[in-house]
Amino acid sequence: MRKTEYKKMKRLLSASILLATVLTGCTTANNAQDSGSVSGSESVSAPDSSVQESKTASAAAEKTGAGKRIPVTLYEALQKKNADEQFVLLYTKNDCEYCAQFDEILNPYLEEHPLTIYEVSLTEAEAMYPDDERETMLNYLTAGVNRTPALYFIESQENVNLLDHTEDNYSLDGLRQFVEKYDLESLD
Repeated sequence: MRKTEYKKMKRLLSASILLATVLTGCTTANNAQDSGSVSGSESVSAPDSSVQESKTASAAAEKTGAGKRIPVTLYEALQKKNADEQFVLLYTKNDCEYCAQFDEILNPYLEEHPLTIYEVSLTEAEAMYPDDERETMLNYLTAGVNRTPALYFIESQENVNLLDHTEDNYSLDGLRQFVEKYDLESLD
């Protein structure tokens, strides 16, 4: 077997194992992460700084009743979906001008509304995961991503709702309608 074929098979096997872990709710990755041992899941876990930022943002939002944006990795978002949690998910990219425009609408909205948004930076995901592994996770999580920003309500493992990509939807009125339609401010 040639070296390139071997590498392709190895990556495909790795992506398959990751997807199987996510789909079956396997706790091996979680146990390894909790015990501090080195495993494949270590490379996809959140850095300590983002966990601390999340706790700080959560505490500040609870005091003011304001919403919050919590940075998560793709792996952490997959864990939430696999646990059948309901949550709002936002995909962004660092160099996306539309993401910056949506930030100008979303950030003031969050100052006055108790909405929690879990945010995955696709720029960071590109650096963290090999292409095929990242695509496998994105496909399972939200059937892929065609554009950024992309705002989703993960209702269950089977139901994923996207704020359609039209200019009107990524306006303040479009955001309000999406939040009201699914009663997103009532989520924990």
